[in-house]
Amino acid sequence: MRAYLTTACLDIDGVLCIDPTEEQTNDAEKYIEFILNAQPLFIPSRKVYALVTSRSEKYREQTEIWLKKYKVEYEYLIMQDLPGKEGGQKQISHAKHKALFYQKSSAELFIESDYKQSIEINHITKKPVFCAASNQIINNGFYNLKHEAVTSLKERLASFIPRGIKNQIKKLY
Repeated sequence: MRAYLTTACLDIDGVLCIDPTEEQTNDAEKYIEFILNAQPLFIPSRKVYALVTSRSEKYREQTEIWLKKYKVEYEYLIMQDLPGKEGGQKQISHAKHKALFYQKSSAELFIESDYKQSIEINHITKKPVFCAASNQIINNGFYNLKHEAVTSLKERLASFIPRGIKNQIKKLY
């Protein structure tokens, strides 16, 4: 099996760990506490190409502490350099920030937790995005792995069921 994570970009919040609450994101102290103690969801078993997050660059130290705590290995940690209120730069969307790195990188897959961001990242890059929330690969349209897997499983199971029982099941549905 090919090691896809070695050529993938992964979001952090919603992929590696749970998403912060709105209360946590709106309070700097609570947000730092969240970053340092976030409950893990998926810890990769091998080094990933890049972690691409919308977390502000000012939280790099706390993010790196969490990543080391869970032994997450990566080649790149890409964070958003968000301007202050008086900053002259215009803030870009989370999806666009992620897409800009993914587009210019050699990565072959982006793993994102947010469905809308998944679609936008794919739209910008024309590269595949796996949406963890919907269990779909978005690739210039929709390709629903979940649906295909369920259909395939039903077909395999159906091949083991005697015809008489199949007919009784069909009557129930």
